[in-house]
Amino acid sequence: LLKEISKIEGTFRLRLLYIHPDHFNPDILPVIKSDERFLPYFDIPFQSGDDEIILKMHRTGNHKKYAQTIEKIRSFFPDAAIRTTFLAGFPGEKDAQAENTLNFLKEISTDWSGCFPYSREDDTPAYSLKNQVPAKKANARAKKLVALQEEITAQRLKERCGKDYDVLIEEVLAQNEDSPEEGIAIGRAWFQAPEVDGSVVVNYDRSNPEEQKAVLSGRLVRVHINSAGTVDLNGDFVCDSPLNEKIKKNKLKFAQEING
Repeated sequence: LLKEISKIEGTFRLRLLYIHPDHFNPDILPVIKSDERFLPYFDIPFQSGDDEIILKMHRTGNHKKYAQTIEKIRSFFPDAAIRTTFLAGFPGEKDAQAENTLNFLKEISTDWSGCFPYSREDDTPAYSLKNQVPAKKANARAKKLVALQEEITAQRLKERCGKDYDVLIEEVLAQNEDSPEEGIAIGRAWFQAPEVDGSVVVNYDRSNPEEQKAVLSGRLVRVHINSAGTVDLNGDFVCDSPLNEKIKKNKLKFAQEING
């Protein structure tokens, strides 16, 4: 499928979401590497880092295999953005097994992750499993994973500081009456998936006609990252992204082909 998509002409960006870890095909890595329109962003929901719990989830992988998957990705893309998901308090999960998942997260150091406490759902195989973990304990384990991910994310975001990125503007904030020349917009870089990852706060000069014209919702701008928080980045407008012109030409070409 990726090879077929790569044959499509035009300027676009593709991000792979929700790749089942047991079915991760390493053959996609050279395909992604050969087309810059494919972002090196990998969303792989591991759910657990303990071998026994992974097996109980009816999965065929294990801690070692999953860690090797991340290692393989980073051998192709050292700067890859990786997101995962964990399920805390799966039936039968013991304290030591929850600790194994924490250690697994430390080992793979994903850029982003979501963690949810297990809750019983009707008509699922896990509903009737014995040794259900109390909700209070499941929530406590989930909070530990979230806290650890926040530390890892903050560190990985710091590594983005001092670099320039194309940022897709999603919202231009209202003018500040106290500082009318100070413009602020919210956007996303390639390593930030919509709705689940952090954002980039873009600072620009409203009094500069070129900057005001460039920083619009739906456009790409080049941003120099100055600082990082636990989730978001902060940067200054550098210039209008050259990709906007490519996108404009592709849209015009497509419209001509349709109308022709």
